[in-house]
Amino acid sequence: MLYTLQIGTGSKKVVQLFKRSQLQMQLKETDSHYEIGQYIDSSETELIPLLKINKMSLVVDYSNKGKKDEVIYCKKTS
Repeated sequence: MLYTLQIGTGSKKVVQLFKRSQLQMQLKETDSHYEIGQYIDSSETELIPLLKINKMSLVVDYSNKGKKDEVIYCKKTS
């Protein structure tokens, strides 16, 4: 499966692009990961993660839709 994510580290927003639409999510940045998901309320203290991407390796360490033995790689583009 291939899809495009635009990660805005400044805006703390993530946009997943589809052929005909877009899905907006929130970004929580930790020392080791980009956590992508939705906050449970407006205080933005607790994020329900959909993806956790390791910043160094760009490997998805957690996906709420992925299989445990499946490795998902990310590619950074400019």
